[in-house]
Amino acid sequence: MNKNLSEDMLVTLNNGIKMPRLGIGVDRLKGDDVVSSVYLAIKAGYRMIDTASLYRNEKEVGKAIQMSMAEGIVKREDLFVSSKAPYFFPGRKETIDGYKESCRNLGLEYLDLYMLHHPYREYFSWQKEIVSSWEGLEDLYFSGDVKSIGVSNFSWPYFDVLFNCCKIMPVTNQLECHPQHQNIEAVLTCRERGIQVVSWSPLNRGRIVEEPLIKNLALKYNKTAAQIALRWNIQKGNALLVRSTKEERILSNNDIWNFSLSSDDMELLNQLKPDNYARGHTSDVVPIGMMPFKSYQSYFFSKDYVKKYKLFGFIPFLKIKRYNQTIKWFLFGIPILKCKFVKKEG
Repeated sequence: MNKNLSEDMLVTLNNGIKMPRLGIGVDRLKGDDVVSSVYLAIKAGYRMIDTASLYRNEKEVGKAIQMSMAEGIVKREDLFVSSKAPYFFPGRKETIDGYKESCRNLGLEYLDLYMLHHPYREYFSWQKEIVSSWEGLEDLYFSGDVKSIGVSNFSWPYFDVLFNCCKIMPVTNQLECHPQHQNIEAVLTCRERGIQVVSWSPLNRGRIVEEPLIKNLALKYNKTAAQIALRWNIQKGNALLVRSTKEERILSNNDIWNFSLSSDDMELLNQLKPDNYARGHTSDVVPIGMMPFKSYQSYFFSKDYVKKYKLFGFIPFLKIKRYNQTIKWFLFGIPILKCKFVKKEG
């Protein structure tokens, strides 16, 4: 790990590996914005980079990493790079295959961290999917292909299934955590098990800067509202991922190491009502049935996928590039719709 990072900028995971506490995320970024954001972040001193197969931008992340190494800004060992298993394709083999593809996309021989993207809560057999997918991660870890394995968006009862099947404990759990949505129960579970919390959307997609208390604290500490919110996460013991395409914000978000919030001000922030959150992943409910249509729509309606036809005018059958997979929708426990995904030829 990069020697320019001080000890307070690092955390030691439960497998002994050190991870930066601040990283750049690329969810929802596409094309040149990804390359620019990651390159500027590395240049500004960020050493953790997080992506996922779902984001469909691993190649652009890899391009930025290669640019940074070619210019001598960093070496591979200076970086902590993480990605996530295929969102819609659980399973032991699918997880292993997904890891290999992520490495190819990123142009890297290994990843520092590979995670389950979510607990497959939309699947009727989500318990089985957690077990088989985690077995794939453990295979990768025991073979030495990946340095660390973790999860994302896990809470109870998903943790209960995971803890009963895992041979090794995940090193991290990525979840939404910020003063307006503190995810207290999931965070407490992670701490009890030695799992490092990594906060995504720590600025609540920008909404947190309008919080009156945080605006007042920004004036008190002569900092931005965003820096106050990020510092709260750091002092709670969490790592965090920020996202921006603007160089000034990338620099500003990294300027959180030269001040501390008082215990009284931390307590004020701890008392904020937890009802304002990004809702990118709802991790506290086990639904009945399958993946909502909008989730499929956002993922599959891209240039790499072909819409076959629609049922009732709004439910599509789709053809996907890889993996054979059948998805079923249930109504009151009765299978009413089956969606077959088959490997795209050519």
